[in-house]
Amino acid sequence: MIVNINGWPDVGKLSVAEQLAKRIGGRLPNNHTIFNVAFSLCEFRTPGFHEAVRSVRRIAVEAVDQAINRA
Repeated sequence: MIVNINGWPDVGKLSVAEQLAKRIGGRLPNNHTIFNVAFSLCEFRTPGFHEAVRSVRRIAVEAVDQAINRA
């Protein structure tokens, strides 16, 4: 199961997601984690930044798919 929580900044999406992940025994590959890799390696809004985000997101989704398929 993949749950996507969308909303305005600073309304508590991550807090809700953390509690939900605990409750259902899930994993939380949140956007903060994905974007932090790009922010630490690349200049914001450059092609390299966008490629880093896409790459990390792809790796995260692949890991979730593998976890789901093993369950």
